[in-house]
Amino acid sequence: MLRSVQIPASPGGQPTRYLHPLLGGHGLERSSIEAKALYPFGHGLSYTTFDYGELAFGAESLATDGELIIAGQVTNSGRRSGAEIFQLYLADPIAEVARPVKQLLGFARVTLEPAQSATVRFALSADRLAYTGRSLERIVDAGEIVLMAGSSSEDIRASATVRVTGPTRRVGPDRVMTTPARVEYG
Repeated sequence: MLRSVQIPASPGGQPTRYLHPLLGGHGLERSSIEAKALYPFGHGLSYTTFDYGELAFGAESLATDGELIIAGQVTNSGRRSGAEIFQLYLADPIAEVARPVKQLLGFARVTLEPAQSATVRFALSADRLAYTGRSLERIVDAGEIVLMAGSSSEDIRASATVRVTGPTRRVGPDRVMTTPARVEYG
């Protein structure tokens, strides 16, 4: 199985993954080995800069068997044209079991001229929130999740909390595994 391993920031550092549990990250003083990444997951450089707007949602909540449209705006605030990888992450701080601090849900490449903006829309299926619960079954349960947008796992520019409602639902092998994205230039 392929895993994303980040490059350590120092020679004595330890390779880590962005999908670490709450007590497995850098800056937590749980280990004498530095776990900070030189290039965090999703890191990339450009010859320009980008500004992110707040996240907007197509509904106030997400049912455990539903879908939510998430929109985020990105603007080229520099003087050159460039491309940005708009990344959408999930955090589930109150789950049955420990979950990763951040999990990549989807991404979209956005190419912009100076001062140009675009809106990225994601269609997030509740299936993408599924995790293996205490019963060892993949489930989607009610609660609050945090959705974040940024240019890497460590460069989060916008975040918002969303309530997931409904009964706990078991998901099977036919679950939705992708988060489609659409870029609208305007």
